[in-house]
Formats: sequence, C-alpha cells, structure tokens
Amino acid sequence: MFQHLFERVGFGWAVRISGFISLAACCIAVATITSLRPPTQQKAPLLDLTLFHDVPFVLMVAGSILICLGLFIPFFYIADYAKDQHISANTVFYIISAMNGGGILGRLLPPLLSDAVGKFNVMVPCALLMGLSAFVFWTFAKSLVAIILFAVVYGFFSGAFIAMLIPCVAQISQLNEIGTKIGLLYSIISFAALAGGPAAGALLRAGHGSYTGMIVLCGVSNVAGALFMLVARLRLDRRILALV
Repeated sequence: MFQHLFERVGFGWAVRISGFISLAACCIAVATITSLRPPTQQKAPLLDLTLFHDVPFVLMVAGSILICLGLFIPFFYIADYAKDQHISANTVFYIISAMNGGGILGRLLPPLLSDAVGKFNVMVPCALLMGLSAFVFWTFAKSLVAIILFAVVYGFFSGAFIAMLIPCVAQISQLNEIGTKIGLLYSIISFAALAGGPAAGALLRAGHGSYTGMIVLCGVSNVAGALFMLVARLRLDRRILALV
C-alpha cells in the first residue's frame, strides 16, 4: 500500500493516510473495549517503588531493556542491508513486508499456544530464537531468498515476544497492579527501543559499512534479554515442564 501511495500522492499524504487508518482502527478498539471492574475514585501513586520489590517483574524489566535495544534493528536496517547485497530497491520493499507478515503470524499463533503450555514457556524461547536468528540467518544471508527467510523468521519471533510481554506481566501481577506495571515497564524500555537504532547506526559507521557489529548487537542483546526472562520464569517455578 505504501509503495503505491508514495508514487501516487507522495510521502506526506502517504503518512497522513496511514495515520487516518490507525485513527479509525483505534476508534473501533476504544469503542469496543470493556472493563472487568467499574472505575473507582482511588488514585494510584504516580511511581510505586514497591513494585521493584517484585523480583520476577524486575527481571522482566531488565530482560525487556536488553531485548528492546536490539529488537527493532533489523526493521530499521534490513532494507539498506539488502541493497548492499545488490538487491533492487523495488524488491527490498517486499522484504520489509515479509518481515511484517511474519510478525502478524507471531502475534497470533504463539499466544494461542501459550494457553496450553504457559505464557512464559512461549515467550522465553521466542525471545531466545529471535536473537539466535540474527546470528544464524542474518549473518549469512547474502541472497534474496536467505534475506526473506531471515525477515520472516525474525518477524515471527519478534511479533511473538511483543504479543506475549503484556500477558506475562499480567500473570505475575495483582489485578490492581497490572496497569501500573505495564506503564512502568513501557516507560523504561522505551529508552532502550529509542537507543537501538542510533547505536546500530554508530556501529555501522565505525565498521566502515560492515553490518557485523550491528548484527552482533542485535543477537547479543536479544539472547541476553531472553536469559533474564528465563531466570524470571524459573523464579516463578523451577520445574522445567511446569505450566508457567
């Protein structure tokens, strides 16, 4: 859609049309959402520091910081990487679409599986495989087929992590804590998500156009974050086959 809009109405109106589509979708979501409980007049503190006494939550925050540092690097740079592999600009656009397509499946299938095997039992492997895919696929992806394969695989596991993060926070929270914990988590990890792209770009410049540094950053941060998530899961239940 964006490719055709860029050609027909230009970049400015393509972005505006995207915004209008998002606005319409959000209006539908706001109109159809319901609350489990009626609203209360009790005000929650702006920053509840007692939440940091919850060790599994703190481990999840630490893991999410590391994962979000590397999470979006392929989304930012896969197009430039493909161009450096002498793939045409028109084809590069569809690589990003393939990554987003994998993300759609990742947001749908793993959450369904988590109802049967456990939320942490799905999120932790997905986060780990997201990092390993950068090492295994992106490092050696030189052809169009290999790059598209990496894009789909990475999109799938990154979509799964994004979809499973909030359910995992809800699982370790009291009902009145869920909103506060989600807000605190996203406030913290937003800085890591913002820093990942510039950090990867700095590594690209330092490597004189070599993508190795950014690939290592992506893989290491995701794998390290997955290990923190694994520790959080083991804090909840050390049994490997437990439904967590």
